[in-house]
Amino acid sequence: GVDGKAEARLERALKAASARERVLLRDNAALSTQLEASKEKLKKAQARATEAAAALKEAEEVLRQTVFANDRLQQEVEGAKNCLKEARREGRAQVATVR
Repeated sequence: GVDGKAEARLERALKAASARERVLLRDNAALSTQLEASKEKLKKAQARATEAAAALKEAEEVLRQTVFANDRLQQEVEGAKNCLKEARREGRAQVATVR
């Protein structure tokens, strides 16, 4: 009778719920696996970013030192030019004195 129908409906609902639960558990397991893989990728990406930041810092320091060395060289070149001008002036003065 009525109880039998209700029980059958309940039984079907229970089976359907159980099937849905299995699907959800399977999906959940797949998502967990994907999440772990993503975490691993993120860790590696963070490590690369840290390495890149360190390399950038190193490059900036090398650039700073290069600019500094370049400035010193520029000063030496200017000094040498001035010495040369001075020597030429003195040379001309001596030539003028000799004449």
